[in-house]
Amino acid sequence: MDDIRPIFILAPPRCFTSIKCAMLGQHPQMYGLPETQLFATESLAARSPGNPQEATRCRHGLIRAVAELYFGEQTERASGRPWGWLRRRLHVNTGLLFELLARRVYPRMPVEKSPDVVC
Repeated sequence: MDDIRPIFILAPPRCFTSIKCAMLGQHPQMYGLPETQLFATESLAARSPGNPQEATRCRHGLIRAVAELYFGEQTERASGRPWGWLRRRLHVNTGLLFELLARRVYPRMPVEKSPDVVC
């Protein structure tokens, strides 16, 4: 799995990156991620230092990605499981978290498009 090669769509907000990511994600060798916002900080805990509960209140895209990739569904019934998964990884480097997601979609290439990171 050393050949994981993500694709990053770099564009400011409101440039139709969601459409571009969805189009690329339709390719059988790619997986379009929702806006994970992982690269805005070095760890999830850094999003709100001193308040671990607030740190897990990350964008819903990361929750959706974890729900789908680790628990197989994005339903109300499974909604608490991704939060717990992320809470246990509050202090993990966000680059490593991205790598964990990338490994779940392997051999497909993850397509990341979080425009807030570009600004």
